[in-house]
Amino acid sequence: MGKSLRYVLMAVVLGTFLSGSVFTVSAQKKGQQKSRAEVQAEIERLEKQKRDQAERNRPTGADLAAIVARYEKLLEQCAVRKSDRCADVMYTLGALYYDQGRDEFVAASERYSKEFEQFERTGRGTPPVSPKPDYSKSLKMYWQLTREYPNFPKLPEAFNQMGTTYLLEGHVDTARIIWEQLVQRFPNSPRVSGAHFRLADLAFMETNYNKAYDHLKRIKRNEIDPMSWEMAHYRRGECAYYLGDFDRAVEYFHNYIVECDKGNYTRRQFREMALEYMVISFSEMDDGVGEATKFFRKNPRPYEAHVIYAIGAKNRERAQWDAAIGAIEGALKRFPLYKDAPIARQHLIECFVVKKEHQRANDERERLVDDYGQGSKWFQANSNERAVIDISRASIKRAIGDIALFYHGEAQRRKDRSLYDKAMKRYNEFFQKFPDDKWRTFEFKYNIAEIYSALGDCEKAAENYNYVAMQDLNT
Repeated sequence: MGKSLRYVLMAVVLGTFLSGSVFTVSAQKKGQQKSRAEVQAEIERLEKQKRDQAERNRPTGADLAAIVARYEKLLEQCAVRKSDRCADVMYTLGALYYDQGRDEFVAASERYSKEFEQFERTGRGTPPVSPKPDYSKSLKMYWQLTREYPNFPKLPEAFNQMGTTYLLEGHVDTARIIWEQLVQRFPNSPRVSGAHFRLADLAFMETNYNKAYDHLKRIKRNEIDPMSWEMAHYRRGECAYYLGDFDRAVEYFHNYIVECDKGNYTRRQFREMALEYMVISFSEMDDGVGEATKFFRKNPRPYEAHVIYAIGAKNRERAQWDAAIGAIEGALKRFPLYKDAPIARQHLIECFVVKKEHQRANDERERLVDDYGQGSKWFQANSNERAVIDISRASIKRAIGDIALFYHGEAQRRKDRSLYDKAMKRYNEFFQKFPDDKWRTFEFKYNIAEIYSALGDCEKAAENYNYVAMQDLNT
């Protein structure tokens, strides 16, 4: 998708967000007996209903043309004498010309769709040209209004409409200039917050996070619709993150989640991403788990364990092995019975393997087997979590085999009987817990035969070699 098309789509979305009258504090205080979430949902429903009703009642076709002609006659009279009434005529004509341009574009798009379908079906002729919106008459009228009536009270609305129109036509830089003029010339207009919102979006798309952040912080909640305010709140957190202000980013994302959970943000559009960004922000800090623990001590939330564990996982994804080890160890210590503890322990093992700290990796495997198996405190606490129980069982199965192989290898290298005994213990544990795994049983029985042979117990070695020889792995 081209850059200009992305801006056009963004303009359509923003136009939906910011169209209609500006929300006021008094409007949001209606129905105090209801919950805040219900009030918010009711406000959004009524606003949508009002917009839909206005669209249904909007004149089109010949009716619209007749109204335009009437206003054009009124404008002709203004050539002799200027007045506030003339300014209002210009303002209304600008809006009417916009409606005409939009209707013509919609009709042209429908014709294009049919013609393109026919072209694809028949392959005859030349392909039709995709139509482009033309709002030049509307823009010309608004520009005339700004020149001739610089003190007209509705000028901020005209600037706002001009900015949106230029964006729809793909003139991004012009749209930006218009909204900047709105902000500078009419600082007390309630439309300024909407202009800041749009300017922030343009700056964010161009990765100018400083400018986007500045615009977002200037938006007033009572001057913008709830959906746009929710987006602005979330985007403040994004900007703080990209600017390296991780503490502030955590605050923004945390407060965004709180607003969602209270029902103030009924769409909850970015809640999961806000939680993810909290994790990422903590993982960027030197002691992410420590910082998160301090934060949640002041702001206790039910998702604390999830965040604490996810920090280490995020460090591991980035191959930040030392940071991941510290974070995972901190998480396991802070919430030893959390449902994802076995997964975290497996990640810790992988970190040690990558660092070639094989003894520490094996120590963690033994903890995984002993701390999360059936009958353990963790198992009892999570017995209803079928998915994590299955994951832990698979991790334990792998770990037991790896422990046995580790001790077996070390015993061969160091000629240490006690290490052979430890390997034998884990091999037998595997047979007892996973008797249906024929291939691993086949492999480990052979290993046991090797151990007995190394220990000089020829009878037991022959017994296990015979077991291996007699297996039919095709069944």
